[in-house]
Amino acid sequence: MNMKQLAQLTGVSVSTVSKAFSGSREVSAQQREYIFRVAKENGCFGKYIKIQFEKPVIAVIGPEFQSHYYAHHLTLLEKEIQKHGALMVSACFNFDKNVAVELAQYFIHCAKVSGILSYTSHISCAQHSLPTVVIGRSDVYDSIALSWDAPMVEAITYLMENGHKRIAFIGEKLTKTKDTAFIRAMQKCALELPKEYIVESERRFEEAGYEDMNQLLALPQPPTAVIAGYDHIAIGAMKSIYEHGLKIPDDISVIGMDDLNANPYFEVPLTSITSYNSDLCEIAVNMLFERIKNGSSEKKRKVSVSGELIKRDSVGPAKEIIKR
Repeated sequence: MNMKQLAQLTGVSVSTVSKAFSGSREVSAQQREYIFRVAKENGCFGKYIKIQFEKPVIAVIGPEFQSHYYAHHLTLLEKEIQKHGALMVSACFNFDKNVAVELAQYFIHCAKVSGILSYTSHISCAQHSLPTVVIGRSDVYDSIALSWDAPMVEAITYLMENGHKRIAFIGEKLTKTKDTAFIRAMQKCALELPKEYIVESERRFEEAGYEDMNQLLALPQPPTAVIAGYDHIAIGAMKSIYEHGLKIPDDISVIGMDDLNANPYFEVPLTSITSYNSDLCEIAVNMLFERIKNGSSEKKRKVSVSGELIKRDSVGPAKEIIKR
């Protein structure tokens, strides 16, 4: 639909329609609203809108916002974005790469954002040159990734210092990066790793940990310590341990990952690997605004952030579990 046809539909002049889309004060708010509504109904609103938002807008494309980890990131990212005088919009792709591409195309071509923070590099399929930073690994865009290798070695070494040799990893389908780091760390620490000591649930969060721990405790020789893919998994594992009549850390030691704010307040405060979310989000946002300022000619940057083991009461000396 051209502007002349839109003017005929709304009963005003072409000049009035043009002024409405340009944000002219010569058009009343009521008349502008009516013209916009008719334009949207006829699919030509995006074609003519020329009003520019006064602040930069940054889009965050996340995998989900259900978990505490990503929800916390969202809060931190918004805080950092606002420090730069910008606003944030967000959407999740639910771990579907095709949806991530669609969201990128929408934010670039329709929402016309100033930059993108994405948790996947697959948005490169959207073929754009908009300033973008990937929180994760990427060969296409500036990126900042968490490295779990060093803190995983630190966690296993700490368990070994407490006499643990039979150490298991419990996770789910989305924690493969962490269980790979666990395997490398066990090899580096020269510890045996039976295949049944790597458990991956089809469930998520506490349900995954509960299910995984039940499976481990059913083994003829259960581990004396477990490392969970994230703290919610550790919480589910702790419930399973208690239901089996065992104590933490007297009978079995537990280490989580991501270090929830609630960890120090559990009945047995949970040892966990912190991922320094505040630092990660601050660096990611600063990288994006540097890219917005300097353009695409700069060499792509890759930053790695390592976690650290936060020791609490859920780790103790190794003890054989007496099967009842």
